[in-house]
Amino acid sequence: MALLLTGVSLAVSWSQCVFGDAGLLAGVALAALADAQSALPALGALHASGQASTATVLLCVLVAISTNALTGTVTAFVTGDAGFGQRLALSLTASTGAARGAAAVFK
Repeated sequence: MALLLTGVSLAVSWSQCVFGDAGLLAGVALAALADAQSALPALGALHASGQASTATVLLCVLVAISTNALTGTVTAFVTGDAGFGQRLALSLTASTGAARGAAAVFK
């Protein structure tokens, strides 16, 4: 797990250095396909060093949550029955909406 987090952190930081905020968003989205939290250490480091603004980091966190929720929903429909997929999709939609609502409050 430590190796995965280190690799994701390096990839996210590299994509931000090379492609700016668009690269950062893309790197976070790709990392979140596997794990929504995997890019958070890199985002924290970039924010702490002043290389990423609070607004950019907040958007990246929402992208990570949304991407991972979509991945989870697709996985639920593929591996379970339709009822399971629908229940999980509803749950993930609600939690993603709550995250977006909280982000709007703290913006």
